[in-house]
Amino acid sequence: REPQLQPKKQRLLSTAGTAGKHNEHAFDGTNPLVSLPPDALISVLCRVPACDHTALWNSCRYLRETLDSDAYASERAATAWAEVTAHLVSREEMYDLDHPDGSLLEYDDDSYNPDDDISDDDDDLTEEERAVKEARKRRWEDKREQQRLEVLETYYSELGRCDESYKYDDIRVDIQVDGIKAGLVTFVRIPRPLLGDLFLHAADAHSQELQEVGWKLCDKRGRPKVRSIKEADTDGKAKRGGFLHVTKVRIREAYRPSDNTNVVSSAVRAALTVPELEGKWTLATAVSDMWVHLTNDDEKRISIIIKESLGSTGAGGATDTPAREDEKKMIGERGRECTNLDTRTFLRVGYKQIPEVAGSIKWLFALPQFLEKPIISHEESLAIQIIEPPDLPPGPNGADKELFDIIKEASNMRKQEIETIANTSHMLGGLEKTARELWDQEVTNIEQFQQLESMGDEISAEQRARMEDMRSRVTAQKRRHDTTTFEQYLAERRNKTALWHEGESLKKSIVEKIAKDDEYLKDKVTTLVNHKGASVRKSFALHCSARFLLTGFIDILIELVPANERVAAINDLDSKGYTPLH
Repeated sequence: REPQLQPKKQRLLSTAGTAGKHNEHAFDGTNPLVSLPPDALISVLCRVPACDHTALWNSCRYLRETLDSDAYASERAATAWAEVTAHLVSREEMYDLDHPDGSLLEYDDDSYNPDDDISDDDDDLTEEERAVKEARKRRWEDKREQQRLEVLETYYSELGRCDESYKYDDIRVDIQVDGIKAGLVTFVRIPRPLLGDLFLHAADAHSQELQEVGWKLCDKRGRPKVRSIKEADTDGKAKRGGFLHVTKVRIREAYRPSDNTNVVSSAVRAALTVPELEGKWTLATAVSDMWVHLTNDDEKRISIIIKESLGSTGAGGATDTPAREDEKKMIGERGRECTNLDTRTFLRVGYKQIPEVAGSIKWLFALPQFLEKPIISHEESLAIQIIEPPDLPPGPNGADKELFDIIKEASNMRKQEIETIANTSHMLGGLEKTARELWDQEVTNIEQFQQLESMGDEISAEQRARMEDMRSRVTAQKRRHDTTTFEQYLAERRNKTALWHEGESLKKSIVEKIAKDDEYLKDKVTTLVNHKGASVRKSFALHCSARFLLTGFIDILIELVPANERVAAINDLDSKGYTPLH
């Protein structure tokens, strides 16, 4: 038997249906197994290894109905007898999923039209016409296969889909429970060494969730910047190599009875440890997702609440009744419950919570060595305290808000000035590189000319003519190289190039402006603090400066914080739960 090929209608029988059929059975001494009550029969059969399910399934209709029931699947999951396996979907399989109808090959008038297939009963075609049409068909099939290979090479990798620009992989792992497809786990993998300092660009290109994860946890090269990950990464391997993020986990509801996490935990661990991913990642992250554990009934309730809130017209929303308010509270509580369930799922797998980003949604990480230990039980995971978000301070107001706005405006302006300096420096570096290349080319010309001269009569007439054309130019170049260093040559080009003058003048003017602006900003901020009672800590101005990486502003502000409060100020949480070091 191939269980996964059984029709859904046949596989998913309810417990009630099984019980009803059993009530018609009388005790049979020759076959006591099928005479057991449904719950007793399920308890007995749930210990049977998956490899023996085929024999049981083929033995009789009653056992087949029991094995195919949701009640049996739930019992296997709840008692941890379910056997979970994972299969990474190859790039060829991913391609077939993305293109269920095959390649979309455009064909011209001379090509084979797949809608006009060859038929043995087509008496209107001569043998010659049939041969021509068959040749066109083969040519069309060859083109279609060639297109398929080109798409596979460009947009797919050994791990699944591959982004053409940033080379990140979208990975899908199918989950089977007792040989039947039960769900999937998907990942995205970013190859950090390949991208250099474009890690955050790649994360942003993939999705909003990955952009947020990348920005909060890593620097522009993908290296972890939060303390909890850096302290766990004792060998420094998490700074490089593959960055793996769980994007989706979905497991059939029958394998999640009464919010049991056995199968989901085993599925995530199995997906992370498929052979194809071995050695392909050094840091894995996940964000808790309530949708993993919501039941179908939960989802229907949420859908109804959303529709009712929008109103029948879909515009403006209907006024919430007390009953609807109560329903919303229940849904909210259920959502928090499922979020914590998903958090405990990852804790069971081996992940650790990231305390620096504690919130209503939990963030977790894992290193490869975390997965060397067995999956812990749900009871053991309950002993691990889930870190809840702290009570956050309110946003700044009054003089504190004024201070924050001043720093924010100055930070935006400074960011533009720094970018202008960087772009100008890049342009000037290009001019200097061009000057070096011209200088080196002159050295090459001189050496080639001298080599031709040393050959004497051995050179051809064509080479001799070329030497005469080069002589005056090479002589001038040699005279310059004999009397001038490269640094002198570069200074001469700087004096003669207007663009060089403009670039250096622009950089100088911006640097001078920055120095004046810093003095003005210092006076303005000092006045606000000393005369208007503004607080550097309550304004979150340090957070703003740190977010823009403006250490000069941080130096100005930290001087206005009492010395005994400076350590606390650097670790203050703002209204969104971030410290300046985030």
